Amino acid sequence: MTVVIGSTPYAIGDWSLGGLRVLDYIGSLTAGESTPMRVFVPTAGPGALFKANAHVRRLDKTSADLGLAFESLDSIAFDTLSRYFRERLVRGQA
Repeated sequence: MTVVIGSTPYAIGDWSLGGLRVLDYIGSLTAGESTPMRVFVPTAGPGALFKANAHVRRLDKTSADLGLAFESLDSIAFDTLSRYFRERLVRGQA
């Protein structure tokens, strides 16, 4: 998966329906801030790209990892992430 914050794409280290960890973050967000983002989920079918807002839970200055919690997921985003998780389970990648 990939997340776009502002106009910069970032790789995702791990994720759940509650949030995600952005790898090698170089922006100006700090803990406590909120941000809009776009999430690309490499899955077939509708809703592979969705928008969401997230709250910054932590920023690890050593690794530059950014921990984000989704503020709320609409039904398309929730269904997309759920479908991706199921696909990864079937393929043995979860």
